[in-house]
Amino acid sequence: MLFKILLTFIAIISVVFSQTDDEESFLFVTKQTLNRFIVQNKELTIKYGLFNSGPTTIFNVNLNDIHSFPTDKFELLVGTLNPKWERIHAGANLTHVVVLKPIQSGISNSTHAIVTYQKSEKNTDVQKTYSSEIGDVYIMTSREYDRRFSSHIIDWILFTAMASPCIVFPFFLWFKNHKMLKRSEKLWMGSALFFAIFALICDLVGFSTPYWIQIWPRVGDTTFRKLGLWQVCIAGFRNPKNYWGKVYYGCWWLYAREYKGLREDGVLTPAWFTAVQIFACFGLVFNILGCIALIVVAITRYRLSRRSMLVGCILCGCA
Repeated sequence: MLFKILLTFIAIISVVFSQTDDEESFLFVTKQTLNRFIVQNKELTIKYGLFNSGPTTIFNVNLNDIHSFPTDKFELLVGTLNPKWERIHAGANLTHVVVLKPIQSGISNSTHAIVTYQKSEKNTDVQKTYSSEIGDVYIMTSREYDRRFSSHIIDWILFTAMASPCIVFPFFLWFKNHKMLKRSEKLWMGSALFFAIFALICDLVGFSTPYWIQIWPRVGDTTFRKLGLWQVCIAGFRNPKNYWGKVYYGCWWLYAREYKGLREDGVLTPAWFTAVQIFACFGLVFNILGCIALIVVAITRYRLSRRSMLVGCILCGCA
């Protein structure tokens, strides 16, 4: 009888201790970036979250994530990559934020952070856990980011400055020398036809060639070959917003089905490039109308009025 009571007591003690072990604290750690786009020489914010899911307090918590951001690729601006906390109470959570600046562009791998802690102040056994990982991230260059997302105010100012003489200078010549135009109609008409036809040829070449412009100026990147107003040639190009997705090859029409993913992500058709296409179309239309008007005037020997000359100058300037 005494032996049975002793066995029962030992069993109860074992159950109590096993329940205590099962209820020991477990630490969950998350790691995430708060930036939508990671850009070279711009701030990158990393957020860590720690949650004690157990019923007991944990002590001497140490987070180490130095290996994810080497000093030759990232500059630490705010915070520390090796923070320490004295304790985290049961059911409590805390947040740690660091701000870094990427020094190099390209693909960077951000692995998990390592977290160590003790289950009690007296227990010297160190427990180890890992955070979630961000994985491979693409760091774009500052020039690439500005090309895609900046307001391009300087570009529009330069465009206006270069386009203004096309309108102002012809009108100024007509306004100052309209009497001379009457005496030398053939000379001015021939000059107008020459420049109008030359401008039309330039527009047609610009529409048909894929060498109109080149983008994606990443150092050493040869996958993005040629880009025209309506045609693009690439070889092994990857979408930076879906780097591990489809790889693009060949020369296709800009709005072909093969490039649907790149267009939807704004890689091939950013707002500034769409505006250039629209202005180029208007320029070609006005140029054709100007050539037709000049040919009709030259054939019919119609004497232009001041209003007609003004309209002609505006059309040629817009072209």
